[in-house]
This record gives sequence, structure tokens and C-alpha cells, in this order.
Amino acid sequence: MIETGGPGTTGVGTSLRIALVHARHAEQGGAETWLNQLATALVLAGHQPTIVCRRHAAAPHPDVEFARLRVRAPGNAARQWAFARAVERHVAANRYDVVVGLGRTYSHDVIRCGGAMRKTYLQLQRQFFYRPWERLLGKGQLKGSVAMALERRMFAPGNFRRVLANSDLLKRDIIAVHGVEAKQVVVVHNGVDVERFHPQRHADAAAALRREWQLADDDFLALFLGVGYARKGVSMLLQALPAVLEQRPNVRVVIVGSDRHAARWEQEAAQLGLGPGVGQIVHFAGRRSDPEVCFAAADLHVLPTWYDSFAYTVLESLASGVPVVTTGNAGAAELLLGRDDSRDEIGAVLPRRFEAAELSQVLQQWCDRDRVAACRVAARAVAEENSVSICMGKVVTLLEEVAREKIRQES
Repeated sequence: MIETGGPGTTGVGTSLRIALVHARHAEQGGAETWLNQLATALVLAGHQPTIVCRRHAAAPHPDVEFARLRVRAPGNAARQWAFARAVERHVAANRYDVVVGLGRTYSHDVIRCGGAMRKTYLQLQRQFFYRPWERLLGKGQLKGSVAMALERRMFAPGNFRRVLANSDLLKRDIIAVHGVEAKQVVVVHNGVDVERFHPQRHADAAAALRREWQLADDDFLALFLGVGYARKGVSMLLQALPAVLEQRPNVRVVIVGSDRHAARWEQEAAQLGLGPGVGQIVHFAGRRSDPEVCFAAADLHVLPTWYDSFAYTVLESLASGVPVVTTGNAGAAELLLGRDDSRDEIGAVLPRRFEAAELSQVLQQWCDRDRVAACRVAARAVAEENSVSICMGKVVTLLEEVAREKIRQES
């Protein structure tokens, strides 16, 4: 739920016309979820948001409007350029007070970044997703070069007023790749739906799910939830488990999510004697649409990722009262560390470069029912500090600040 003030509480004295630009509008997806949350928050704050896109799903609020730009071009790379040019024409023809770009366009006041810079992403893609022959043949180079060209134009001096990043990790990436001044990059962490992800709301469904996964009452469930097993560190988790089981034989791991090469990790689990299968030490449960129930069934969330500009699952886990073991490669790890690096009562953060033995040691410490029970309240409290309402309130305030800045400069 998003709650914010109505008209007259915004600090700009009037209702703002705000364009939210993203080629694809949908009800699911990280960027899409953030877009819908912001559009709703803007309406509730008394503003007039318009989602500028190529196609869209149902509006997140009855007062959210759409401007659909019909783009016809052969291939993904050409469509990206065509959409960016269509946005340029649309913005020029419509007097918006603030334009927010969520994708690779260059006609905006605020750039919202929710993922790695393209140069960084391509490096990760080559490292984790492409097979040797695909790297040799230069797979994805055309699409990547087009995306990087658009991104360079996005961040060209004079093409934006602020950059909104969802973590300090991403802020550093933006500065390193594009040379943006640090003062122009504002960090607002993603927010979580604290009503949907709630420690007590899904107790019955969680108990049923544990039975479905054939977990005994005294089994300790370490849950992995994510898409893209290589980048998210599933292999490292599997390698760490044998040493954990020597000290914590009741540990069970369920991997929720999807990967087109999932059979590779299932084979690795089998080679390590971990399963995989229902009722075994490791179970690959596939994609599910009820992450709130999965977290309610878990004792610990494990995300040994190699890169996530934020990682929503960290915050969803905390909102469910479940501590997290992750790495410094996740932007959401900043919530565990806190300002004084002392929030170890709600989880653990491994260094950005780590070995399976280090993960094993941390898991041996955290796969303990008494320890996780003692920190459930603190975990929930951190999530409540980062609710959708609070985080979107910060974004709305930023957009109002940009509007005031434009008014001063144009008057």
C-alpha cells in the first residue's frame, strides 16, 4: 500500500504533469513494479502522471494516463533508437513539468537507474551467461553497442538534472562508467510492500508449503530465491553446503526461481550428493508466484550474488522477519550494514570476492533457529524503514525539487 499526501502537501503549490518513460509497461518485473509504485504515489500526492511507452497493461491507478508511442522498426536495436526518437518528439510536443526516464532514452530531467550500466552488464553477461563459443563469436555485440551508444547520450552533460540510483553500489557504477558528478546522483533504495511481506500473514500457507517440500518440523530451511543462477551464486551455495552439513545436518536448501540452464546446477547438486529433489538436501522448486509465502516458510534467505544493483529479495526477506546472508555485490546489503556497519543482528554480508569456505563458515553461524528467532523483530524493523510509502515519498519529493529548479531557471 502507498500512502502519501494529497493536493497542497507537495511543496510546489500546484499539480505537476509528470511523464514516466519506459518502453514496456507491465504488472510484473523490477522496473515495472517501481514504475507502477511511483505512478500511484504521484496520483496520491496530487500530481498528474503519464506513462509514456510502446505498450502497456492495466493502469496501476484510475487517474494514471498513458501515452502510447507506436514504433515500427526491424530488430531490437533499431526499436531502441526508434523509441528514443519518438520520446524526443513526444516530449517536445507536450509540456511536461518533469520527465523521468526509466530506460535508454535521452529526453528527460531525471534518469532512474535500477540496474547495472550497460558496460558493466555486458561484462557480467560474458562472464556468467555466454558459453565460450558465444563469446568467441561476439554474441550480443550489436545490441550491446546500440544500448551503450544510447546510454552515453542519456548521460551526456546537459541531458539530465538528476540521476536516481537504487543503491550506493549502482551510484559508484554510474560515476565510474559515465563520469557523472557525485552530487547529481541521488540514492533512494527500493521499497517493499510491508503488507504483502509480513511475518504473521502467511503462517498457514507457509506450513502447507513446508509440507509440500517434505520438510520436517526441525529442518532448517535456507531459501534461495532469484532468477539467473550463475550471477546469483547458486554454484557457490552448493559448494558451501557439504561443510555446513557436517555441523548443521538439519539444514535443507530450496532454490526458487528459474534459469534456462537449471539442469547444470541440478547435476552439480547430484555430484555433491545433495539431491536434488523434494525431501532431499537441495530441492529446485522452479518459478513460483508466491514469494511472500516462500519467505514465510523460510528460516534464512541466502543470496551469494556476484552482482545485483539492489536485490529486492533481500528486503522482502527482512519484511518477512527472515534474516539474510548475502554479499557486498548486492546493493540491498547496504540495508544490512547500516550507517555504522553494525547491523549483523539481521544477517551477514560476505565480501565482494569470497570463496565457498567463507560462505560455509557464515552459514554454519546463521543456520541456527535460536539465532534467527532472536533477530526477526529487528529484521522487520529495517524493512519498515524502507517501505514503498517511505521510499516513494522520497522520490516524489525529488521530482518536486526538480520542478522548482526548472521554474526558477525559466522565470
